[in-house]
Amino acid sequence: MRMLFFAVSGAIGVAIGVSAAPWFDSSILGGPVSGAALTTAPLVYGAAAVGAVASVLAFVLRKRRLGGVAVLASVAAFTALAMSWLHLPDVAAGVVSAEAIARLGDTRPHTAPGFWLTAAGALVLGIGALGQLAGAGSYRRRHRYLRVSQLWNGSVVRQNLLAEPEDVRVGTDVASIRREKPAFALPAGAGPNDHALFEARFDKSLGRGDGSYELALLPGFTGALNLGGQSVTPKDAWTAAASAGSGDVRHLRVGGDDWGKLDFGDVSIVFQFVHPGAMPATGRFGLDTWLGTSAAMAVVALLGFASYLCWTFDPSYGDYEFRKQDKRA
Repeated sequence: MRMLFFAVSGAIGVAIGVSAAPWFDSSILGGPVSGAALTTAPLVYGAAAVGAVASVLAFVLRKRRLGGVAVLASVAAFTALAMSWLHLPDVAAGVVSAEAIARLGDTRPHTAPGFWLTAAGALVLGIGALGQLAGAGSYRRRHRYLRVSQLWNGSVVRQNLLAEPEDVRVGTDVASIRREKPAFALPAGAGPNDHALFEARFDKSLGRGDGSYELALLPGFTGALNLGGQSVTPKDAWTAAASAGSGDVRHLRVGGDDWGKLDFGDVSIVFQFVHPGAMPATGRFGLDTWLGTSAAMAVVALLGFASYLCWTFDPSYGDYEFRKQDKRA
């Protein structure tokens, strides 16, 4: 939740920095220049909006990819900010007079509070997004997660514990299901060619990110199910779900203490919802310790260094003048 707050607050800061305060203030330019008037403004607004939406969806769906999208959005906002400063004559066409741009020459204008508020917002957005990226795939002690095991002649040959809600496919068409993860291959002739056995569903009653699943049954399935504390056969469960769907595939919501075993010839698929026994190292904010710490340090260092360069760099100085300044210092 804290990382989502950081990300959304950063996106709001970016939007306020663009629209509510000037980016540049120089007597050469004839007065303050608002970021909203520059041609890069739509890119900055768009990056802030994408970052905020992706962060909210990453929080709700616990999808690591969406955290990555928010990180890229923060980088895009910073890139647009740097482009505005380095190429002001190009992005301020029609806003600043040609005479003022000519007077500006090779120097860079003085940055105003709006510029740094936008930069700070992009930094906070990046930190929040990286936090979500680091914590999206970690297990939480209070939640249960779907564990799917594949047995061959009674021995476990493969097992998946899903930290993120994902569809689980089974089928005899190995080439088709191999493109999906997670997926389990079945013996030829022992089951459907390609079938989504579990479909992820977000359930607010089960807590944020702890999605429930729908078990998609076909009439020919055999095995044993325990749903809501009641033992039933797949055939009986399929029949009971007839009013809830149409066609051969019938869906049942599963979660909590539900478990089951579906037989496909010599192969069985066993599922249950478990508390993970081995927990990855997590820090104060629920992040994977090493990934979260290293990601946060990296973004702070890189964006801080970029901000320092923007603050101190002035191309109107030549190499000799820089060396003279260093010597005097």
